[in-house]
Amino acid sequence: MAAMGSLRTGRGHPGARGHSAKGHGKGVHRGKVHVQGKSNFGLASLLQAFSPIDFFATAMGAGALGIVGRKVFKNEQIALGMAVAGGIIMDFLIVKPLLNLMMKYASDPSEGLEGAVSQLAEAATSFDGQGRGLIKLTIDGQTSQILATLEPGEVGAGIRVSKGDRLVILDVDSARNICRVSREIAIDE
Repeated sequence: MAAMGSLRTGRGHPGARGHSAKGHGKGVHRGKVHVQGKSNFGLASLLQAFSPIDFFATAMGAGALGIVGRKVFKNEQIALGMAVAGGIIMDFLIVKPLLNLMMKYASDPSEGLEGAVSQLAEAATSFDGQGRGLIKLTIDGQTSQILATLEPGEVGAGIRVSKGDRLVILDVDSARNICRVSREIAIDE
């Protein structure tokens, strides 16, 4: 798997040039490192087309039908043919369709509170004199109330937040489950 990963990213190739993915040195183009002077076809291209799951499924199918072919038919050529067929059947007719079916039911990854930065929220309560209150925020389709503090500059300027005001989330502290908000930025939007 490590060898396949290094082949996929372009690392580990002798003759690869360029200082970084963003550089403009020889051999670097649009974030990819190209191998200079060597063709990248053949075994490396074949390895890039298959994932480790493909190799495992093919080996498992080939091993299973190869053993059955050798025990039942007592002929190495038939056993070899059955092993190849077993590998193809296991990978393309069993494992891949099963993985595709499972991926249909996969949910989108949760952004959590960290993903709420720069989003609009609504004040669920009026904020106190120190700029603290509750906001209503929708995270991953679920409405939550989060403790928020008003931007210190806005508190010093005497800006008050009333229930129902629109606010912009400036940053979050997910460990303490609180965020810092601004009313002035939300008014501009």
